[in-house]
Amino acid sequence: MKEDGGYVIHKHAQMDSGKLSWTKRGLFYSDRYADYRLTDQAKPQRRSVPKPNVEDGLATLADESTTVGIYNGRFTGKGMDYNEQIIISTRGRSPSLRSHRQYGTTFAYGNDVYNISDGKNPDGRGYNQLDRTVRNKRFSLSRILIRQAPLSEAGSPVTNASCSGDEAGFLGSHPILSEVKPLGGKESESLLRVKQKDETGVEIAQTVEIIDTRHRRWKSLPLLNPNKTAFASPYAKFIYSRQVPLSLRGRFLNWLHGDGVS
Repeated sequence: MKEDGGYVIHKHAQMDSGKLSWTKRGLFYSDRYADYRLTDQAKPQRRSVPKPNVEDGLATLADESTTVGIYNGRFTGKGMDYNEQIIISTRGRSPSLRSHRQYGTTFAYGNDVYNISDGKNPDGRGYNQLDRTVRNKRFSLSRILIRQAPLSEAGSPVTNASCSGDEAGFLGSHPILSEVKPLGGKESESLLRVKQKDETGVEIAQTVEIIDTRHRRWKSLPLLNPNKTAFASPYAKFIYSRQVPLSLRGRFLNWLHGDGVS
């Protein structure tokens, strides 16, 4: 879609469960078989880049010619876990593979790539872990922060994320479980005020998650309608929001979902 409201349709023979990301000059699309670059100034470019299985996340770096994909690799142990493979692809160079653990969210800030995973403490409280896996286009694992869930379980990281400046934003959903006491404080209180029930009857608080990568800060903001009431997702919660394209531009997080544009 163009700024004047018009749009252009690019047709391809096959596009298999891929992911779009914005660049300064157009759109980048990647699927299991190829990379595509779509711009108004030139014909669409297609480059054959086979990748293992289905991707967990894709990030386009600041140079617009380097992409980093996190992909489900082989099963480990009894088949309950994955080894993750990180592919750093640049033009004219073969992809490099790294074994890694499973991540849910991938985003790029400049030429660095960050990944979010989640877990559970022995006391049952969930947490999110933010790692930097690529620094200046090279694989370099570094733990940035571990964030305890403000309610009970971590806000689902199975989502798309978008970066604007040194901040990343994405949609979250925090379950409220009776056996785990909320952390307390202003953040927990603000989320409890917008709690609602999902399709299974579990109470949840839907959020916009904001991560400041420079200062290593993470906050969960309640997702509200203009009249300050709780926003009701068409999916009841955003746990499956890989299918929800979103874009963080300045102070606004825009996204598309099943019943229209928000």
